[in-house]
Amino acid sequence: MFFFDFNGDLNKLNGVMGVARVRDIGPRPIMDKFVARYTKEYNQPVATSENILNYCAMRILAAAMESAGTTEDLLAIKKAIDNVLPMEPEKRLIYYAGILGTRLIVPASVQSIENGAYTAPTQSIWWTKSETEFKKIVADIPERGAISRHIPLKGYTR
Repeated sequence: MFFFDFNGDLNKLNGVMGVARVRDIGPRPIMDKFVARYTKEYNQPVATSENILNYCAMRILAAAMESAGTTEDLLAIKKAIDNVLPMEPEKRLIYYAGILGTRLIVPASVQSIENGAYTAPTQSIWWTKSETEFKKIVADIPERGAISRHIPLKGYTR
């Protein structure tokens, strides 16, 4: 893993935008426990959003297998995903809304550095078709200081 040596001076990174920091997409006790366990177990300096997304996807798959009562019937497992999502806030690191075709539905979260500090992350809720549906999703996501935007992607959610 490559890390840019900026000697802790975030001013050198002003204007940089990327995937939101893990600590900012879910600063709850469950996230803190995951990060501590992950960094220790895998001897890594940080846990990334990819670590979180993949871990959550595996938890969803395991829960769907349990709900379907099978580890072999792929169609039953896929159908069961809708039964296990969204998971209760105390059982999830990040919010997964459901499945669309073969894609798990999750907000896209980005963040930038301005004036030497991380900004609040912006999460894009892209799969909702109405403002009412968007507000319902935002209400189900635990508050963490993120800015939520409704950005329906036409054609993508067919």
